[in-house]
Formats: sequence, C-alpha cells, structure tokens
Amino acid sequence: MGVLISFYIVPLGEGTSISRYVSEVAKTLKEKNVKFMMTPESTIIEAKDVNEGLKIIAEVHNKIMSMGVNRMVTVIKIDDRRDKELTLEIMKNKVDKILTGK
Repeated sequence: MGVLISFYIVPLGEGTSISRYVSEVAKTLKEKNVKFMMTPESTIIEAKDVNEGLKIIAEVHNKIMSMGVNRMVTVIKIDDRRDKELTLEIMKNKVDKILTGK
C-alpha cells in the first residue's frame, strides 16, 4: 500500500560541500512529480511500490553521476508497508497528533 524510501548520496572526491548535488536531487524529483521530503541527512520519497521507488532513485543517482562525479555512494532505506496506506503526510500527521495531544 505504498513505500517510503529514504536515501542519501555521497559523491566521493568532490569536496565537503554537496549542496549543488542535493539541489539537483530536488530538481529532478520535482520534474518527475515525485512526492518527497528533504531532511538535513537524507531525502525521503513516496512511491507506490519498491520497484517504482528504486527506479526513481536510480534515475537520481545517474543524474548526479552525469554531473561529472566519478565515484558515488548511494545509501537506501526502504519502509514497505502492505497492511495500511503509507504516505509522507500520514506519517507526519501521526507524529503531529502525538505532539499536540489531539
């Protein structure tokens, strides 16, 4: 019933700042109309299933590599829930509800 996939990229040999690559990740996801959330440590995408999510991440990975990066590590974490709907909004709302006591 949906997956959330958290991933981050580490271009090796590109210096300590990766903001231009992170910006390209956001741009690519927006162009593909992917629902996503960026955090200081990773990007989280919403997909209908694992295959769709991994395809999206592969496209992002290849986009960054095409920017002249010679070596990159991409780390992926998958939350695949099949018994209930799983979206970024649902997860955020549950936490907000607990925090506000409503």
